[in-house]
Amino acid sequence: AEQGCLQLAASLGAQAIVSLLIPRFPAEKDYALIAAGASGDVPTIDVLLQADASLFVRESVSGNTALHYAALGGHSDAVSFLFRSGANRLALNASGESAFQLAAKAGHENVLAVLGVKPTSDEWEPKGKLGLETLQGVVIDLRSRILWQGRSLGELLSLWGVRESRVPFSLERVD
Repeated sequence: AEQGCLQLAASLGAQAIVSLLIPRFPAEKDYALIAAGASGDVPTIDVLLQADASLFVRESVSGNTALHYAALGGHSDAVSFLFRSGANRLALNASGESAFQLAAKAGHENVLAVLGVKPTSDEWEPKGKLGLETLQGVVIDLRSRILWQGRSLGELLSLWGVRESRVPFSLERVD
């Protein structure tokens, strides 16, 4: 897959360059966040989140989020920062694996210590800006939460105060 300028700068941890490129390439900021997560560079992740990059966007083939890649790379500081910023540690990638599972397979004990605590009730609340461009990621994220908590999508939406008539997708099927 071809990487854009902003993604490349983020993957290299070039925070100053990322800051300069965001206004010129705003469509790349979500995927740049994934690249920054993979590099583990917290200042670059912070710049991208301040520019409203979405924690819900996933890499198209693997389904990994920035948190998945940070965990896979053993970047515990980045994992902690992404988690505190609202990333869903319970989200599953295309292979059905959470960030915790990826870190465990890679033997990253430092990441397991960050992600391995029991989920709190506020983790089930959606966080961050939910734009239309991230709707697919949000739906996948909701499906992950349903699998973890055992509640139906309708129940979760009700808990969040969302009326079913405002949901632009079917509640019958999530996949």
